[in-house]
Amino acid sequence: FPYTTLFRSFSPYKDVFIRTDLGLLEEMFAGYGGEVLYRPFEKNYSIGFSAHRVKQRDYKQRLDLLDYETDTGHLTLYYDFPYGISSQFIMGKYLAGDKGLTLDLSRRFDSGFIVGVFASKTNISTELFGEGSFDKGFYFSIPLDLFYSDYQTNSISFGIHPLTKDAAAQLFQHNRLFSILG
Repeated sequence: FPYTTLFRSFSPYKDVFIRTDLGLLEEMFAGYGGEVLYRPFEKNYSIGFSAHRVKQRDYKQRLDLLDYETDTGHLTLYYDFPYGISSQFIMGKYLAGDKGLTLDLSRRFDSGFIVGVFASKTNISTELFGEGSFDKGFYFSIPLDLFYSDYQTNSISFGIHPLTKDAAAQLFQHNRLFSILG
């Protein structure tokens, strides 16, 4: 069971979208929570808020859970610049309990190829996590329809950052509203 989630998305008002989810949220966490997104389509900005109560999954990726549990949540400001450049300014509480900020800049090309960079600064101590409170890296995503004659909605994503510890780690949310609504 890599991840199995029940989720519901809906729009109670114009430009306001809500998603709730429950279950095995990602490879390492199970729990429940949701997201609210204000996305006025005639503007180049959006505002989102997500909050989840999660418990760490067992390393065998079955249904067992470990003792570690936490609340995590973020306020995200999205801004679209010209030439396909998008930004995300994220602030909140991360999975290790640290609080801080992340700045993410990316560019989407006409082919669907995405390249981006990010940097995070949190209040976690250097003694606890080596390089500690600062994390940075880059990533790219290649759409599969570049390689197949039939339409594929998936992509191959890859990223590199020097820290693989828990500083500034966010819950990987499948079906994020901003990603779906573009």
